[in-house]
Amino acid sequence: MRLRAARRPHRPGRRWRLAGLIVLILAVGTAAGLVITRQGAMRAPGRQASGSRGARAAPGSAAVRGLAARWMARQVGGDVTLACDPVMCAALAARGIPAANMVPVRPGEAGPPSADLVVATQAVRDHFGGRLAGIYAPLVIASFGTGRAQIQIRQVARDGVASFQRRLSSGRSVLRQASAELLRNSRIKLSAAARTALVAGRVDGRLLTVLAALAGRQPIRVLGFGDTNPGAAPGVPVRGMLLAGPVPAAHARADRYGRSLVRFLRAQPAPYNPAQCSMVRRSRGSYAIRVGFAAPSPAGL
Repeated sequence: MRLRAARRPHRPGRRWRLAGLIVLILAVGTAAGLVITRQGAMRAPGRQASGSRGARAAPGSAAVRGLAARWMARQVGGDVTLACDPVMCAALAARGIPAANMVPVRPGEAGPPSADLVVATQAVRDHFGGRLAGIYAPLVIASFGTGRAQIQIRQVARDGVASFQRRLSSGRSVLRQASAELLRNSRIKLSAAARTALVAGRVDGRLLTVLAALAGRQPIRVLGFGDTNPGAAPGVPVRGMLLAGPVPAAHARADRYGRSLVRFLRAQPAPYNPAQCSMVRRSRGSYAIRVGFAAPSPAGL
C-alpha cells in the first residue's frame, strides 16, 4: 500500500528516507496481521469524542451506555464487528451501528466472541469471567464509567493472548523507530507536547505515515496529537492530530494551504484515508487542520 504521490518533486535522498519510513510503518500491519479498518466507512463524522484517559461518565448504567455507544458510533471503523449484550446492542443500533456489525453475547454461549472488539458491560464480564481479559480480549482501548456500570471496549486476541502481546511489543518498537525518523525530519516542526508523544512512541502508525508524506510536499507544523481513547490502557496510541498552517517557508495563504492538505488526505486509499479531516478556525482567525483515524489502531497499538 502506498500513499498517492505528492505533486512536487523530491530530492532522491528525501524520497528514499520517506519510502523507508513508510515500509517500516507498514511492517506493523503486515507482520502483525491484526485489524486495519476501512477509514472511509467511519460513522457519523461529527466532533471527536471528548475526554482524556481516565475520564469518568455520569453515574447510572443508561448514561454510561449512552456515552459508550456515542463514542463507538463516532470513533470505530465501519467494518469492525462488536460483541455486545442485547441491551448494549440495542443502544449501539440506536446510534446507527448496523446489526450486521454486532455479535450478540447470549447466555449459554461459552466460546470466545467472534468479533474484533468486545463491549464489556457488567453482563458481558459476568458471562465470560476471567477469560475475557485473560484469554479472549486483553487490551482495553477505551473505558467509560465506574464500578458495575463501567463499560470497557476491549480488543479481541484472535490467535491467543501470548501471540497478541508479542505483536503489541513488536509493534510499539516499530512505532518508536518510525517516530525517531520523523523527529529527525527538519521539515516537521513540533510543539513540545507533540514531540513528547512522538518520543514516547504513542502515535498511531497511520498518522506517522501521513505526516511523512505531507512533509514531503511542504513544511508541516504539528500543534499536537489528540487522545480520543478515554480510559484506555497505557500504550494505546493516539489517533488524531492538529496541524497548523502555513509555516513561513511554505509561502501559502493559510486557507488555501489547509484546503490543499484536506484534499490530499481525503484522496488517499485505505488505510491512509482519515475518518475525520477538516479545517478548523482557531483564535485570532488562524486555521488548523484536524486529522483523525478510526479505532482500533492497526495491530491494536
